[in-house]
Amino acid sequence: MTDLAAILERGIMLLHRHSDSPTLDAEVLLSSLIKKPKSFLLIHPSVSLSVRTEKKFFEMIDRRKTGMPLAYLLGKKEFYGRPFRVSPNALVPRPETEGLVELVLADCKAVPAPKPLRILDVGTGSGCIIITLCLELGAENFEFFGCDVSSDALESAKANAKLLGAAIHWKKSDLLEGLTGQFDVVAANLPYLTDKQFSQLRNKLRFEPKIALTDGSTNWRCIQKLLAQMPKFLNTEGKVYLEIEPTGKKLLAQTVKQCFPESRVNFFKDLTGANRYLRISGAPRAESVAPNFRRPSTQLRSLRATSSGVEMVAPRPC
Repeated sequence: MTDLAAILERGIMLLHRHSDSPTLDAEVLLSSLIKKPKSFLLIHPSVSLSVRTEKKFFEMIDRRKTGMPLAYLLGKKEFYGRPFRVSPNALVPRPETEGLVELVLADCKAVPAPKPLRILDVGTGSGCIIITLCLELGAENFEFFGCDVSSDALESAKANAKLLGAAIHWKKSDLLEGLTGQFDVVAANLPYLTDKQFSQLRNKLRFEPKIALTDGSTNWRCIQKLLAQMPKFLNTEGKVYLEIEPTGKKLLAQTVKQCFPESRVNFFKDLTGANRYLRISGAPRAESVAPNFRRPSTQLRSLRATSSGVEMVAPRPC
């Protein structure tokens, strides 16, 4: 048997050329495996591990070397202070999506609703957005809905809702096509990497579902399609919240005005100063709008990437 210090040192060495944070990765994997906090590794370096546990640790290290996200290796990811189960069926929740949640929470808490509000999360994935909203807002004045085109993603979301005790109505739907009724709040983190960006980051993101990262276009066709469908599903004075690629600001603002001529459009920045969030408020049109998919007129900027994928940051308002 080998002691913790030696095993950890070897794990860090093996990850050195494959991760931007080899020490942290090795510590997280080992502490998770032995079900102890990371501090235990430093306080008890001479504790020995069984041959079986050592073998399993280095199997995880080998998988991490291929670029597999830590969240998939651990089977969980913290989002807004809660543990969500994750698998390759859905995108790994990013810290910047917490910013989208914060915008919705701030507005929903600001003014008491005269009647229960219906909140919808489109493309729910692991369910982190709608489940967090449910647990933060409570069910007394709100009703919560989540939809996704992927049956596997919906199963992941349902499992997380059960684990965390959130009451959500789930529906399999390609955007809004399988839904009925109207909603007061719609939130969505739809695929917003362009085809070029995804190609550049393919090796970094290859373990996550492509459908959750890019729609294969250069003009955010999936988001434009959602906006075109939205008017007949949004109640008067309803609001829409989207996480977007910053370079899409001008094009998406034009699409919003086409679909919601009388709406107010606001953009909010993340900590890098990029326009990461879009909010639409104001009375919708009565019918959906035939999509006129626009193309971007400005050159796309590159996204920064790490060995764990696209670099994500927490938000701040404009």
